[in-house]
Amino acid sequence: MLVALTGGAGSGKSTVANFLRKHGITVIDLDKVGHETLELEAVKKKLVNIFGEKILNGDQIDRGKLRNIVFNSQKALKKLNEVVHPEMIKLLWRKIEELKDKKDIIVVDGALIPELGLIERFDFVVVVDVPKDIQIERLVKRNNISSSLALKIIDSQMEREEKLKVADYIIDASKNMDHTLKQAGRLVEILNNYQLRRGE
Repeated sequence: MLVALTGGAGSGKSTVANFLRKHGITVIDLDKVGHETLELEAVKKKLVNIFGEKILNGDQIDRGKLRNIVFNSQKALKKLNEVVHPEMIKLLWRKIEELKDKKDIIVVDGALIPELGLIERFDFVVVVDVPKDIQIERLVKRNNISSSLALKIIDSQMEREEKLKVADYIIDASKNMDHTLKQAGRLVEILNNYQLRRGE
C-alpha cells in the first residue's frame, strides 16, 4: 500500500511522519530525496550552468543560496524544477521499488507530491492542514527566514483548498500537539485496517 502524506510547507507533516515511524510504518522523506537529487553530479552541473557558481558552497550546492534565488523569481523556480523534479521522481520511485516487496505500507512524506503530478500513483492520500498564518509562523521559526520569504515559499505550492480536494484523510494540525497526534493515531488504525482488507 502506497500512501501520500502531504500538505503545505510548515503544516506539521514531519510530526505526523515521525509518529508513523514510531508505529513501525516506513516513511520516505521527499525533502531528503530532493537533497540527494541536488548531490547528483549531472544535476549539480546543470544548475551551476543555469545559476552560476554562486550557488555553491565548496563543491556542494548551498540550498539556502539556491532557495533565496528561486523564491524571488518565478522564472528561476521554473528552471530549477525543470532540472530537479524529473530526477527526483526517478530517485523516489527507485526507493519505492526497493521497499515494496519488503513493506506492506510505504508512506511518502512530501509537500510537493500534488505539484509533481504523483497523486494518482498513490492508494491513499493524507493531507496535513493548517491555515496560512500558522504556516508562515512555523516556517519563519523553523527555517530562520523572513515572513515575506515564507509567504513566497507557501505561494509557490498548490493552494490549500486544492490539496484538500485530493485527500482521503485530513489531519487538522492547527491546534496542540496532542490533538495532532490523536488524529495520527487514528490514521495508523485506518492504514492497518485498509491493508488487512486488501490482503483478504
